[in-house]
Amino acid sequence: MSLEEALLDGSELLEVLFERAPLAVAVLDRELVLRKVNQAFVDSVAKHGAPEAGPVRIGRSLHDYFPKTARQTIELMSPVLAGQTGGHRGVPHEHHGQRSYWDLLHVPL
Repeated sequence: MSLEEALLDGSELLEVLFERAPLAVAVLDRELVLRKVNQAFVDSVAKHGAPEAGPVRIGRSLHDYFPKTARQTIELMSPVLAGQTGGHRGVPHEHHGQRSYWDLLHVPL
């Protein structure tokens, strides 16, 4: 397949963009269960998530990987669960005594 043919196939193009995005992307259902993730998300969980949760697996809850932020996550996700796009800048996250700040974007699908 030529590059032009690949670019015309929207589903393939979206898959390439999803996989190569430098940002962590996760598709969740209404119960916050992982349905699809990219490698950047897997890497982010490995670096900032709960080590006891093990590797990222489709079908597991986001809370399995970030159990200490479950209440905060539910609050931040409430607009998207109501059908609204929601952005959050500088959301604090503690992991192994180190604090980081995350910019989050939640988009209903």
